[in-house]
Amino acid sequence: MNLNKKRKKPRILNSAFIHGVFTTVILFSFHSILTGQNSINGKSPVTSFKIKPEYTRGLPPKLFAELVFTDENNNGILEAMEKASLTVKITNKGDGTAQGLKLVITDEENTDINLKISTTKEVYFLYPENSVDIDVVITAGLDILTAEHKLKISVQEHFGYDMDPAFLVLNTLAYLKPEIIFSGYEIADFGEGTAAIIEDGLLQPGELVKMNLFVQNIGQNIAENVYYKIHSDDPNVYIEDAEGELGNISIGEVKNFRIKISPNKRIDPAKNLPIYLTVKVHKNKGGLDHFSLPIAMNQRPPKTEILQVEANFDKLKNRLPGLNTIQINLQPI
Repeated sequence: MNLNKKRKKPRILNSAFIHGVFTTVILFSFHSILTGQNSINGKSPVTSFKIKPEYTRGLPPKLFAELVFTDENNNGILEAMEKASLTVKITNKGDGTAQGLKLVITDEENTDINLKISTTKEVYFLYPENSVDIDVVITAGLDILTAEHKLKISVQEHFGYDMDPAFLVLNTLAYLKPEIIFSGYEIADFGEGTAAIIEDGLLQPGELVKMNLFVQNIGQNIAENVYYKIHSDDPNVYIEDAEGELGNISIGEVKNFRIKISPNKRIDPAKNLPIYLTVKVHKNKGGLDHFSLPIAMNQRPPKTEILQVEANFDKLKNRLPGLNTIQINLQPI
């Protein structure tokens, strides 16, 4: 054992260093107590919780409401695919505080699953001579029916000091759909791209002709993004340029498109050709699905039929009981 080996001097920490470490330990321990964590390791998960207030019955409140209804196009009618806002202003004219207020809206007549009413949050306290606005969103789905709805608007208070109900008479209008119909066709059996056996304006087995087809919108709305397709389930019928787009078709408007068609000699000339027309419209309302075209062999096409159609929204509105009205029952003040 080497007694001459120098011993290492003990390291003396200065008071500033000790104070810093001690402070850090205290802060870390305090942080652990507050957060319930034993270590600091980046971001901590956020925990949310709802504090339910405690209600104490006192003097009765007196509640009444004012209603303001606004639809997107300001015509007073909630139409298919339209949103409306209903603002319910609740005022407390009593001497006591209204507590735990819940707005409840029910349809007393003509319940329709396509009429959507948003839910609202509870109002915890409404003090005397104070008001609160509650905004409700009402939405009509695509398949909403034309009807009159009587919406009962109730405000329920925690201790039963409820508001007398108010009523909103709401008229809904079904989707005004377009209606595409087949109007007729013309045959061109001469000129470039055709091969007629006899150029007589008739369609015969073994020919290749051009055919101009007409469709019309007789509905009460614009047909948007119109797409057509001609098809046959008979392998003896050949069709060229069988599909395409027609864009938008206004109310009463007629549009046409051209195809080439060639039935071979195996087709039965005594029957109509097995040819079908499908027309698809935006929102899948008012088109045609597998419509059998009345195309006969060896016969001159009938005259194309065009109908006179006008938009008549005013006439449609007359079917409704009236514009939306509000009836409010107030508690005596």
